[in-house]
Amino acid sequence: MAHIKHIYNSKLFSCKLTNSSIIKISVSKKIFKRAVDRNRIKRVIKEGCSKAGIEKSFGINFYPKSAFLSYKHKEVYNEILLLKERLS
Repeated sequence: MAHIKHIYNSKLFSCKLTNSSIIKISVSKKIFKRAVDRNRIKRVIKEGCSKAGIEKSFGINFYPKSAFLSYKHKEVYNEILLLKERLS
């Protein structure tokens, strides 16, 4: 599965568009040592995507950045909405 292009970069995460129609979340153990943190990041991104309506309509890889844990759900949701606007 090859990446098509880098589509979005913010203080929370960066994204790449892929050939598949699956949302993937890659959380690095190097940056986020605790499994609890990695699972929370995945859950927050999945919830934001489903609320924004981009669930399985695009093939996107999310790469959260180290500052991600300091932001609230609403801020992550707003970033995902900006991503959706850019894709449309």
